[in-house]
Amino acid sequence: NDRSIVSFEALARLNTKHYGLVSPVEFIDIAERKHIIVPLGEYLLNEACILIQKLEELGFSHIKIAVNISGIQVMQDEFVYSVERIIKKHSIDPSQLELEITESVYMQDFNSINQKLFRLKELGVSISMDDFGTGFSSFYRLKETYLDVLKIDRTFIKNIDSNLDDKHISKDIISIAHKYNLKCVAEGIENVYQLDM
Repeated sequence: NDRSIVSFEALARLNTKHYGLVSPVEFIDIAERKHIIVPLGEYLLNEACILIQKLEELGFSHIKIAVNISGIQVMQDEFVYSVERIIKKHSIDPSQLELEITESVYMQDFNSINQKLFRLKELGVSISMDDFGTGFSSFYRLKETYLDVLKIDRTFIKNIDSNLDDKHISKDIISIAHKYNLKCVAEGIENVYQLDM
């Protein structure tokens, strides 16, 4: 409400001499196909925890860092242990870490993934669903998930001031999130009108 910063999202970028800037859409897809997404994901989680440490040292222990997690990572048997190990290694407060998954992750094995997210929540880690509204949203399943946050995809926010459908969808997602006692984040706010909405 006071417009202070409450969290950051860790975003991976790849800049190479040969190819220049490579979009995450490309290199994440390649990392998943080449089976290097798990070590890449662990590296990013480590980097996020290092930043959490630095923020804490600077007196910003209330700020969270959100990290995107691949479905392949979540499906690993040792995924929860790996997250717990990294948290302990950096001695951070787990409540400062937020893991972001997309709706499509649940389609792989809902019950198994949901149980892993429950174990992470027990550790104190926040769980958010990223890009909500762009996949195959199931409101029936939503009540069964161990989530803390719904993130409205920026495609709905971008035209909220000119597209009535996007405006209605965004309002409905916010309403549903609040009914399920979830926080709601609108991604991609870039002007005062969007903020006021």
